[in-house]
Amino acid sequence: MHFVGGSQIDGFTMNMYVDDKWRSVKYINSWFATMQNGTTGGFYLPSYYMKEMEVELYDTKGDLILTSKIDNVFPISMSEPSLSQNPDKLSISVEFKCYWQTLTWAK
Repeated sequence: MHFVGGSQIDGFTMNMYVDDKWRSVKYINSWFATMQNGTTGGFYLPSYYMKEMEVELYDTKGDLILTSKIDNVFPISMSEPSLSQNPDKLSISVEFKCYWQTLTWAK
């Protein structure tokens, strides 16, 4: 759905590299931990774990084409680390749920 100044989107999948310190995996796991209390099993309010995210799209020359501001984002699943297209690197795939996006064109 499109609205004046933005559009409603349901979700997206992001692929991330896993470095030697496993920072991307640790970050997503810590985000999951903000969603549910590990002791009681109860869930926190969405306002506690939903975040804003900005994604930038560049052309082949490195010039910015557009910026997407995505609101109310949270992860819903993460794949096991696997070999990426580059055989020297591991990658994970993270599926996110979200509700709103605003696109800003650079040109």
